[in-house]
Amino acid sequence: MTGLSLYYGKIDEETVKNKTYEHLNNVLQKHPNLAEKIIQNLLIQLHNRKIVSIDNIYQHSRKIAASLPDTGDKKKYNPNAGKVHQWGKKEKEYIRKMVIKYASENFSIEEIDRIVNYVSKTEKAFALENIANLPGVSFWLLAEKVHEFCNLPEAEPIPLSMATGIRVALLKNFISDNLQFIRIARKYIRITDLDPIIKRTLGSETGTGKIGGKAAGLILAYKILTDEYSGDEDYEYFQENVHVPESYYLRTDVFEDFLAYNGLVEYQNQKYKSIDEIHDEYPLIRELFKNADFQPAIKRQLKHLLEIIGEVPLIVRSSSLLEDNFGTSFSGKYDSIFLANQGSLDDRLSALIAAIGEVYSSGLGPDPLEYRKEHDLLDYFESVAILIQKVVGERFGDYFMPLWAGVAFGRNEYRWTKQLKYEDGLVRLVFGMGTRAVDRVSDYPRMIGLTKPLLRPEATPQEIKFYSQKKVDVIDLKSNTFVTMTLDEILDKIKTPELSKIISTFKDSHITDPIGNVSYLEEGQPVITFNNLLKDKKFPELISRMLKKLEKAYNCPVDLEFAYANQKFYLLQCRPLAHRLVEEKIQIPDHVPEDKIFFRTERDVPCGVLKNIEYIIYCDPLDYNEIPDNDKTLLARVISKLNRFLEGKRFILLGPGRWGSSNIKLGIPTRYSDINKTKMIFEIARESGGYTPEVSYGTHFFQDLVEANIYYMPIYPDLSSTYFNPGVFETCDNILGELVPTYERFKQVLKVYQIPRCFPAQYFHIYMDRDNQKSLGFIAPEDHS
Repeated sequence: MTGLSLYYGKIDEETVKNKTYEHLNNVLQKHPNLAEKIIQNLLIQLHNRKIVSIDNIYQHSRKIAASLPDTGDKKKYNPNAGKVHQWGKKEKEYIRKMVIKYASENFSIEEIDRIVNYVSKTEKAFALENIANLPGVSFWLLAEKVHEFCNLPEAEPIPLSMATGIRVALLKNFISDNLQFIRIARKYIRITDLDPIIKRTLGSETGTGKIGGKAAGLILAYKILTDEYSGDEDYEYFQENVHVPESYYLRTDVFEDFLAYNGLVEYQNQKYKSIDEIHDEYPLIRELFKNADFQPAIKRQLKHLLEIIGEVPLIVRSSSLLEDNFGTSFSGKYDSIFLANQGSLDDRLSALIAAIGEVYSSGLGPDPLEYRKEHDLLDYFESVAILIQKVVGERFGDYFMPLWAGVAFGRNEYRWTKQLKYEDGLVRLVFGMGTRAVDRVSDYPRMIGLTKPLLRPEATPQEIKFYSQKKVDVIDLKSNTFVTMTLDEILDKIKTPELSKIISTFKDSHITDPIGNVSYLEEGQPVITFNNLLKDKKFPELISRMLKKLEKAYNCPVDLEFAYANQKFYLLQCRPLAHRLVEEKIQIPDHVPEDKIFFRTERDVPCGVLKNIEYIIYCDPLDYNEIPDNDKTLLARVISKLNRFLEGKRFILLGPGRWGSSNIKLGIPTRYSDINKTKMIFEIARESGGYTPEVSYGTHFFQDLVEANIYYMPIYPDLSSTYFNPGVFETCDNILGELVPTYERFKQVLKVYQIPRCFPAQYFHIYMDRDNQKSLGFIAPEDHS
């Protein structure tokens, strides 16, 4: 530490001539409001660099100012006096002069400027935090302050504690006030990350809205993966391999203004109506919202956005404040609308406004409102932001689509072999738009267990062909519509060597994968397998690494939506994954009388135990196949009535093919709100009926079941390993007519059994052993364990 001689306020000529001294004084005169802070920071730097200690500066300043006698005499101890000496005016002035002297002699002009910039940055940071914490501060005032802060001259980082406080305040204002989200986001989303987001946000200048849950999840996930300051060494890998689509945000306050401007505020109270009223009135509400309009200022912003984007396909997605949260994902509850976005600017604007209105209205449908009721969110004021994104895809003639897309899960509930590990995750992969990966449609995605990506649930080439994707969702740019095409139709339009990663050939009962860049063997039948994509290992490795890194940050597994086009992988969505807690090892009961067993299966078995089921609702596929199409549709309403009537009771549903399918040929077309009170659903696949269940694992439908704690299992009665005996209930009365008399005519196709009524003092019990792929459903006395 440099020695310090007494200094009486005189500046020697050498110092006066010192350019640094002159520069420092100019800076202090230029920033009078920051002068004291600059002096303090210079003093700290002098001390930290061991040029002169703070104590020496203080002691000598006091001596110079004669505030303390230099005799060494000790004053009497006064217990009521403070321990810290209070500076006088002279002492402060001498401290200032001494700091200037030593700083001028030991710091360069560049170092002085860095310190000044740091002080300026911290003061701006304090001001930003104060404004961000004010109630009701407008979005654009806060945005302006963020922009000013982000454009300050380069300086040392502000203290982490200060930065964290500002991040939290800004996240609450701009993105989401969900505390679980903020707990993670404050570690990764920096103040400077918010400026480009703000620039792509639409809304009134005086508004105070947010960009919502779906947008928040995507922004956070990308930052977790690519953050170079996180300490993880793989950020460069993710920066190179993961991209996000160009995105724009319509704030939540725009939704509130939209309701008021169009006289639609009253419909926010739909949530308090009965489910039947909600169901019946929703079509009208949807039309009203779709044909509503925005205030002129918002329309100008939307029009300008379309001018910037040009004629490229868009997707309009909800980003509700409730979406993609921990425990409440709302997966598939709100609509997403694809727009080809072709034609005149006015036509494109009209289509965009209609799509936004339709997405807004989807929050008032029976499924999201019933979901909110179940999760005790009904009284929460639902405010919806909109996420407008360029669709990830490539143009092939008049058609636009990604080469592949899908959804990935951090847990694999569908393990068709013991070689697959639950914690390694699962992917549902499709050719074309990802809608066929998450919706229950009449098709099959490629199911990929990330433990062994090439291992398939199908055993033979014939099964691989049968359980392969047959149709492809694309955007038709010529007709300005979203369409579904057969595989043969779309392959005629696509010319790219990357088809060799997707398409294999079925010929002479064999599956052949392309070699090199040959698309596929045209003399055979094309089959979507993704075999070469998975053999390369890069894709499954990327997905696996993403899932693991995001799970570490979230402290829970996640699910992702993604797409691939133009040789780039795009992350589209990320949210916490609803998954069942791993149960203790399940022991299947022995010695159950054969005449009390309903089913015994050894395929696609989940993990869990359900005891004391009182009611069984059963629709046999063969009976369902015989009724007219109108009755198939109406049967969903009957199920819905039973679902309401038996609320609070323990009941299960067994039906043909695919519950929730939009195709009545494949299963009863129920919605989530029609079946959400059951304890378990079974999908029955009979070969003679043609009702083959497409495994639900990974669809929005399946995620609904998991979050509602509803078990799911398919049953294959025609397999030799399956025992299925509906005759166990032949002595039971079908009480459908007693529960819903209006629909008694459906008794031949829909059976409702009350077990204790058929078998006094007994109930139905289900044991499911996932590890050994065995299940047992049987009748036995009530179990109180």
